Parts: sequence; C-alpha cells; structure tokens
Amino acid sequence: MSGSSAGEILLQDPYHPYAVRFLELAGGRGLRAVCLYTDAADMVRNIRKFPALAGPLVSASYLVEGRSLEDMAAHLRGHHSIQAVVPHMEPTVLPLGRIAELLDLPWAQPGVLERFRDKFALKSYLRSVPDGPRINSIASVTTGDDVRRAIATGDFARFVLKPNDGFGNTTIGFFDADGDPAELERYLSDRAGARLLMEEYIGGEEYFVDGQVDADGEVESFAVWKYRRRDLNGRRAVSVGDIAVPTTDPDFGAIVDYTARVMQASGLRSSPFHLELKVDDAGPCLIEVGARLVGGDLAEFDPLLHGSLDMMAVALHYYLGETGHLESNLDWEHYDRNRLGTVNGISTTTGLVYEIDGLDEVEARPDFVAWAQRPRIGARLTPTVDLLNRPWRAVVRVGSDADYDRIASELHAGLRLNDSSTGARRLVRRGLGYGPLVRSRLERMRRPPTFVVPLP
Repeated sequence: MSGSSAGEILLQDPYHPYAVRFLELAGGRGLRAVCLYTDAADMVRNIRKFPALAGPLVSASYLVEGRSLEDMAAHLRGHHSIQAVVPHMEPTVLPLGRIAELLDLPWAQPGVLERFRDKFALKSYLRSVPDGPRINSIASVTTGDDVRRAIATGDFARFVLKPNDGFGNTTIGFFDADGDPAELERYLSDRAGARLLMEEYIGGEEYFVDGQVDADGEVESFAVWKYRRRDLNGRRAVSVGDIAVPTTDPDFGAIVDYTARVMQASGLRSSPFHLELKVDDAGPCLIEVGARLVGGDLAEFDPLLHGSLDMMAVALHYYLGETGHLESNLDWEHYDRNRLGTVNGISTTTGLVYEIDGLDEVEARPDFVAWAQRPRIGARLTPTVDLLNRPWRAVVRVGSDADYDRIASELHAGLRLNDSSTGARRLVRRGLGYGPLVRSRLERMRRPPTFVVPLP
C-alpha cells in the first residue's frame, strides 16, 4: 500500500484553486492526496497551471477516463488509505459521494447527494416534508406537450425552464403561459430530449447564501449576497455581479432562517452549501441549492467579510468525518463594516482579448480588493449570457447598494478590452493576442505528465 501513514484525501480533476487549497490544508494535518483525472485532454491542458499537483503532497495521480466508479474504489481500497473524499466543485459531488459510499467513508450519504444533483427530485422531496419550507410549483418536462400539461394545472402562469442537472445559471428560459409558443418550441428544440425542470416563476429580489451543515445537521450561514442582474445579449436576468447583504437589511433574518429550514429538511450532513432564493411578498422561496462550496472563487472572499473565517478549513473538518462542531469564528460586526461586492465584466462580442486598457487604474482604486477573474490577453470572448461567460470579475469594497452601482459603472467604463488601438497597431496587437491560444493548443499536444498513470 502506498501513500501517507496518516492516510489520504481523494480529489477529482483538481486543477482548481479550491482543490489546491484543500491539498494544502490536508497536508497540514499530515495527509496526502490521491488525484483522479477523468478527461485526458482537460488534464493535459490544465494540470501544469497548478504545480502543487506534482508536488510532495500528492501520493498518486491516476487517469481514470472511461473507468467505472466501482473500478476506482476497488483500486483505492487495495492500494491507498483514503480517509475522505473532498468534492471541490459541483461536477465532483456525486461521483465522489458514490466512491465514499463504496469505501464506507463517513461522508457517504446515499440518496441525499443524488437529490442535490437532481433539481426536480430535491424540490419534490422538500415539498413532501411535513411543515417544510415554502417551495414553488414544479414539474419535470422534456417536450412541449409536457409543458402544456403542466400549464393546464393552473400553477404556471409564469414559469422558468432549466436543465435538471445544470449549474452556473446556464441556459435558463423565462416564459408566460400565454406567451409566444414559437419561443417555447425554440428553447425545447435546442435541448431536444433533455430532462428539464419547470418551475413557477417567483418575483422579487434574488439572493444566495453560503454556509455549512455540521455532522448533526446544524446549519450555519456565513454570508448572504444579493444578485445584480440585467437583461443582456438576448437573455433575461443575467448576473452582472453581487453585493453582500448586511445583517441590518430587513430581509436578512428571514433569509437565514429560511435557509436553515431548507438545509435541515434536505437531510444533508457534513457539507458546505450554496443556496439561491428569492424574496417576494410571501417571503423567501428556494430557487436551487448545491451541496458544495460557492463557486466563482467566493470561498476565498467570503472569509474577508468576517476577517476570521476559513470556509475551506471548516469544510475539510467535516469531509474528514469529524463529528465535533468546529467553531467557524464568525464576526458579524466585522461583516457589516466590511461589505464587499463583485463586479462582472460584460462581453457583447466573440473573439480574443488582444488589448486591455485601464487595468492599472482599476487595481489602484481604494475600493478595489482583488480579482476573482483577472482579464488576460488571449482569453476568449463570448457574449455574456450566464456566469460562465464573463471576461473578468473584480471584488470591491462598498458602502451601500448605490455605492456598488457607482463603482460597477466606473469599472465597466474604465476597464476596456480591444478598444484603444487603430490601424496597423490594432492588427499587430490582434496578432499577438493569438500567442496564448497557440501556446494552449501546443500544450494540448504535449504528452500527459509522467506522474499521472492510467488506473491499472
């Protein structure tokens, strides 16, 4: 048996800052990591961006493309001492949860984790809980006939359609029961055969809550954020940023209380969560929830609100099967004094970034905190229609909603992509912008690193 005498954690496709941070935290506990790579092309393209994945904290790295979870678990059982699975992002939750079950690890939660990757199943379950939280009307649909049958119930005067297993607020459609049938058919034809969640539209402001459920099912919310949305590029309600909600906000207490009710009713244990909800005249109502850390690198920035919180250390504590409650060191006075916002860049075109103007000026601003996604030469530009298609994302310090709106406007005006040069200079810069793309394609042609071996 190889690995660490103290045991190992299991990571899947760990070319992500969260995974590297978990690697380091586990190393501080005397644990090393086993890394599984599920896609050879993605691995070759991304792994060298994170040198720690080839470092001493990793005991073994396996290419498992095409292999079953049962095969993986059998090999891990015979050659390693896996103490915990650590799902760092949404696509890893379900497979690592299944491996935890096969290895008899404490984090295994059969049935529960599956619901969290099935939006209809989770909301159906929550609607069935006696005296459970408010949940809007839902239906599982694939075809236009399915949608029309749901409309006939009278529960869907306005409704939303989204992929049942999606994430990142992608490919969401908004419709009226008496709206243009052709618009609905276009949406369905683009996703022919896909299982979709149809849900009653809820008005009001949209928020998200990041937090942790401990081993006993106690729920702790770390931060409440309010989405800032605009209609962009032919899509409705595209996220253009977020602003932290202070505890003095009239809806803060109701949001936190409702979040606790949802998470307790869900049955999830020992997991971070990222929950989205809206608040209308009837109060909070769930939009969706993930059994994972918040994305967009906010797990690195939520802690700045409290000044003493380490969300990832808290998450690892419970992933490792610890049953004692870990103090999260929340400081709500600090939270209210240090409000943050995120401002998303917006693209209306396609192409590559070949020049960036205003970067130094943005970074010199007194309200600038950090980049959650720094703009870079050679990055692809696509029209911003969801959280996955933005050219940059800045974290800023704000005093109020109006303050946020002013800062966001100034950042959008001051940070300019492909805007300043003309003529021959523009042609030269555009040509140089292809350098990172060429390097990326050459990178894909390289052989997989020797420290990653196929699963026997």
